[in-house]
Amino acid sequence: MVTPPAGRGKLGCLLLLLVLAAVIYVGADIGEVYWRYYQFRDAVEQEAQYGTTRSDDEIKRRLVALVDSLGLPEEAARRLQVRRSANRLTIDTEYTEHIDVPLYKRDVKFAPSAELRF
Repeated sequence: MVTPPAGRGKLGCLLLLLVLAAVIYVGADIGEVYWRYYQFRDAVEQEAQYGTTRSDDEIKRRLVALVDSLGLPEEAARRLQVRRSANRLTIDTEYTEHIDVPLYKRDVKFAPSAELRF
């Protein structure tokens, strides 16, 4: 049976752990941006679902507060629109998040929206 020289297998394992740590570090920053978007989008959909029991101002106040608590850009609150017609409630907004991690810089545009027909 042939055994590798002492220390060679440990170096490969260490390198693998370093690469894995780097991927987790970068992925966490990117994942956080998308996680906040999904949380906000879910809240927009929920506000639309209960839109018949809440006023437009109340819906907007609740979503603007959530923008602040999630740490989303102010642009999301400024562009937030709540519109009603005879049989429809529409809530939408747009904002851009900047992702800046080593070797990856990008602006990502998000546009959460929801509609309720009644």
